[in-house]
Amino acid sequence: MGFLDWVTKSKKAKRVLSSGSSNTQLPCFEQLEPRVLLSADALMSPELLLVEPHYEAAIVVDLEVGSEISEHRSQLAETESPAGSEESKGQKTDECGLEASVLDTDSAGEKLSERLALGASDITASTLQLKTENSELKTDISLHTSNFTLQTSVLGPAQNRGPPTEIVFIDSSLNRDFELENAVQSGVVVSVFDADQDGIQHITGVLSSHTNLSAIHIISHGAPGQLFLGTTILDSNSIDQNTESLAIWGQALTAEGDMLLYGCSVGQGRLGSKFVQQLSTLTGADVAASDNPTGDVGLGGDWLLEKAFGVINSRSYAIYSFDGLLDAGDLDASFGTDGIVTVDFNGASDRARDVAMQDDGKIVVVGSSINGTPRDTAENYTSFVLRYHANGTIDNDFAVDGKASDTDSRANAVALQSDGKIVVGGLFWNGTHDEFAAWRYNVDGSPDLAFAGTGKVTTVVASSGNQVSSVLVQPDGKIVLGGYTQS
Repeated sequence: MGFLDWVTKSKKAKRVLSSGSSNTQLPCFEQLEPRVLLSADALMSPELLLVEPHYEAAIVVDLEVGSEISEHRSQLAETESPAGSEESKGQKTDECGLEASVLDTDSAGEKLSERLALGASDITASTLQLKTENSELKTDISLHTSNFTLQTSVLGPAQNRGPPTEIVFIDSSLNRDFELENAVQSGVVVSVFDADQDGIQHITGVLSSHTNLSAIHIISHGAPGQLFLGTTILDSNSIDQNTESLAIWGQALTAEGDMLLYGCSVGQGRLGSKFVQQLSTLTGADVAASDNPTGDVGLGGDWLLEKAFGVINSRSYAIYSFDGLLDAGDLDASFGTDGIVTVDFNGASDRARDVAMQDDGKIVVVGSSINGTPRDTAENYTSFVLRYHANGTIDNDFAVDGKASDTDSRANAVALQSDGKIVVGGLFWNGTHDEFAAWRYNVDGSPDLAFAGTGKVTTVVASSGNQVSSVLVQPDGKIVLGGYTQS
């Protein structure tokens, strides 16, 4: 439909035409700034669309040629542009033989001049004219090689698209080509934010100059309650630090405007629901997010945004050409088997609850295993602490065969002290009810007897349902436990 291949991770989009043994890469147009709307088929189709000049940014023409072509620049310059010919009058010819009779891009002119690579002696542009002041676009490009000639002409007024009504933001770390199906419609603009920069700052900068948008789409990686935006993560913890930016996001939308988040599982579970609601409250937007993997159906993904806060009126995009998932990262094939390690603790149902990384790269995992009929208490559970090498193999030098454990207990959280000792928090069944519990292990996995004499401390906070869910070690070595009780 014309709005294809609108972002790639590569800095240069290339077309290669071949004839005989020679390969010549033809010029192509690539979007650099957030307010240019170009067709990737510009050279092969009589359609090149620009938004109104007010929303324009630089156009880039990149030419790449082999070294064998550059060796005969001067000869082709003479044959393609003979002195005194009518075609060469009024034209400027560079030393490599590329001629541009008119180059008028108004506000984008300087950037185009800087980025125009005049290095292809066998490519001649007899006329390259871009008129944006009166929304008129004229091009007449002739590309010549010794065995091949391609001529493309475009003449006529560019479509007047007017101010944008939707903006699509995309993380540049997505190294696939995207296609927006049926997205050739007035007012859709694409903006790519650098994966190595602050994505929140980029989005805020773009939206600060827009109003009356009906929808903002953000295509990036995600996790439950988290949106990965370049070098920053927007979640319930950081959202209060970005209230001013989020207010600008909301001001760019209409009163009924929508914000659609495509990252994997952003709206999943309690964390996801809380984040979606917070984002809606701070922006005033109706927010929709996915509560499962987003992306290729073959990988278990889909393009549905199942979790919503408010009434969503905008259509979400289904990008069926994308063959990946918008999760927070790819599995490391060097870790375990295809990035996954599984361990059978005692032949029962095992569940990991928390993980910590040591300075030497070893990985500490805590959790619990059912050794009887499951109950809401710690009875019939065994807590465990496992340590892995960086490649995912069990560290057999830790405790007994890489595992430390305690019966009638569950481990929910772990923290590492500066001396390498391991602090674990959870709950312990005392025969009547659960108690807050904390364990401390030495570096080798043995109980630290300097910690309460046994390596374990239990505390009764309420009459029942005591449970530690988080652990923090202060700089002075004191240990803080967080959790809850049930009554």
